[in-house]
Amino acid sequence: MSLTAHVCLPLSEWISFLLAAVPPCSRRTFVERLIGCTLNPEGWVTRAIGAIRREATELLITS
Repeated sequence: MSLTAHVCLPLSEWISFLLAAVPPCSRRTFVERLIGCTLNPEGWVTRAIGAIRREATELLITS
C-alpha cells in the first residue's frame, strides 16, 4: 500500500471525528485552517509529525 493510502484513511477519519464537534456553520473554516496548519513547514502539526518520525527511526535503529 502506498504512503498516500496509509495517510489518507487515518487523516479523513481524524477530520471526520473533529468535525462532529464543530458547529455546521464553522466547519469550512475549521477544515481550511486545519489543512493550512498541516501544510505549513513551520507549523506545530509539522513539528509534531517530525518528532514522531524521529522517535520511530530511533526505535528501529536500536532494535
